[in-house]
Amino acid sequence: PNSGSVSKGIALSKGILLTWRKTNFTEKYEVEISRAANFGSAVLKEKVANNFYILKHSAEGSYWWRVRSVAQSSLSSWSQTNQFQIAP
Repeated sequence: PNSGSVSKGIALSKGILLTWRKTNFTEKYEVEISRAANFGSAVLKEKVANNFYILKHSAEGSYWWRVRSVAQSSLSSWSQTNQFQIAP
């Protein structure tokens, strides 16, 4: 995903669905979720095969997330930062 990719988060009964546009020649995507907008301490950093991720069982509060594509040993730049909230 490049900085122009549209990314969104959708609340589901079993978690938060994070989605982004597929990119050509991508083998995996790296998703990073943090409680801080500067990603100083990541809650999660995981590689996934598809253009979505479901975050389950997280504590209440604000979260920021971003994604980038992985192809062989190359990484794209991070997508724009997105935010979501988990309410009680």
